Amino acid sequence: MTARSVLGFFSIAFGVMGLVFVLSPSLTLSFFDWMVYGGYEASPVQADLMDGETRRYAGFIYQVLGAVLFGWAVLLTLVIRGPQLDTGDTGNTGDTKKASHLMDAWTWRVFAASFAAWFVVDTTMSLATGFWQNAVFNTLFGIAVAVPLVLGWRTATHR
Repeated sequence: MTARSVLGFFSIAFGVMGLVFVLSPSLTLSFFDWMVYGGYEASPVQADLMDGETRRYAGFIYQVLGAVLFGWAVLLTLVIRGPQLDTGDTGNTGDTKKASHLMDAWTWRVFAASFAAWFVVDTTMSLATGFWQNAVFNTLFGIAVAVPLVLGWRTATHR
């Protein structure tokens, strides 16, 4: 087993864990109650989490964390795969420029894919659970990140 395959396994595991956090916040809360306090009944915060709205918000926080983990896992997976460059070894400066351009395009795609994975999962989950405020924040943050991504797209992919 190579280092790359081990890292690939862990990045996929992070992605799956992130999606479990997103899709099952109650299970995630119960797991952390057990892990940190030895169970739901032993948790000192459960008295505060008994009402539905507070517990729902605590679950929402794990969903946000899950979306971030998922986006990070996409990035890790793509970085582990690396750019698929085949420029040969001719010593030609044209080949070096071509390799640099391919690396720029690869870097742009990896960043965009990771960001999109986080944005889609986190924003969808936020809207589905009624925390529209986080979706608004994501949209504003998304615009701030999308502007340089869009501006860089032509430079990175069309040299």
